[in-house]
Amino acid sequence: VEVKPLPLGLGVRAGLHDWHTWLVQPVHASSLGVFRVVFSICMYVQATHFNYIFEDFMTSKGVYPYPGLGWIRPPPPAVGEMLLRLNKVAALLTGLGLLTRMATVTLFVTFTWIFLVCESNHNNHYILICHVTFVFSAIDWGRWGSLDSLLAAWRRRRSGGGDADVTVPYWHLLLAQLLFSIPYAFGAVAKLNEDWMLRAQPLKMWLAPHSHHTAWVPFGFGDSPLFPWAIAWGGFAFDLCIVPLLHLHVTRYTLAFPSAIAFNISNKMMFNIGVFPYAMLASLVLFLPPCFIARIVARFVPSEGLARYTPPHWH
Repeated sequence: VEVKPLPLGLGVRAGLHDWHTWLVQPVHASSLGVFRVVFSICMYVQATHFNYIFEDFMTSKGVYPYPGLGWIRPPPPAVGEMLLRLNKVAALLTGLGLLTRMATVTLFVTFTWIFLVCESNHNNHYILICHVTFVFSAIDWGRWGSLDSLLAAWRRRRSGGGDADVTVPYWHLLLAQLLFSIPYAFGAVAKLNEDWMLRAQPLKMWLAPHSHHTAWVPFGFGDSPLFPWAIAWGGFAFDLCIVPLLHLHVTRYTLAFPSAIAFNISNKMMFNIGVFPYAMLASLVLFLPPCFIARIVARFVPSEGLARYTPPHWH
C-alpha cells in the first residue's frame, strides 16, 4: 500500500498541533507549589536587607539613575518604608498562596521599583528576581499547597464538584525551568574571557591565602595557589554543563543535583551573595517529576486529586 505524504500545509498544521498538545498537557503542580513557598521566604529575607535603603538615599550626595529611568526617584523614607512593607506582605501572601496572582504582581512591582531607583544598587541576581516575579505572575504556581487551592477545593465540594484541579499546563513548568537555566548558561558565557580563564582573576584577589573567603575549605586547600584556578575552571565547567545534565534524566540525580548543591553552597560560603544561592537551590525542585513532592505528602495526607492524576509517560 502506497502511503502518500501529507500536503505541506496539513503537515505543518499537524506538527503545530502536536507541539500545542505537548505544551498544554496537564502536569502536577506540587513542584511549582514547593518552589513558591521557598522563593517567597527568600524574597521576604531579601526585603529585610533593604530596611535602611531609603534613609541612605536621603543622606547620600547623589543618586545614579539607570539610563532613561531618571524619572524613577527615591521616595521619602516614610513612603519607602511603606513600599518595603507592601513588598514583605506580598512575599508572605505569595508564600501562603493567598490571592497568589495579585500578590505575585505586587511582589514584582514593588521589588522592581526598589531595584530601579538607583544603579548603584545593581546586582544581576536582582535582575533574575525581577524576571521570576514577572513571569510567575502568569503562572499558576498557587494551584497546589496554597490557601487559594484549599478555598477552591472547599467551594467545589460545597457545589458537589469534588476536589479542585491540582494540575497546570506543562508550559508553566517548562517556562520555570527555562528561567532558571538561563543564569547558568550565561554564567558560562560571562566567564569566557582572558582574565577569568587565563589569569584566574579576580578570583586570585578574592580568594587570597588565609582570607575569610577560604577559611571553610578543608585540608588547607583554600590556601593553595591552585585553588583560584580550580574555582575558575570548575565554575566554568559547571555553568557550561549543568543545564543539559539537569534536563537529562540519566544524569539529573547522579551528577546534576549533587554538583548544583555543592556549587551553590560553596558560593554562599565563599562570597555570601545574599539569597541567590538559596533561590537556585530551591529551583532544583522544578526539575523533579512534577508529582514527586505530592506523592511524598500523600503518604501522610491522602489526596483524591493525586489518585486521579495520571502523569505523562515521560515522567
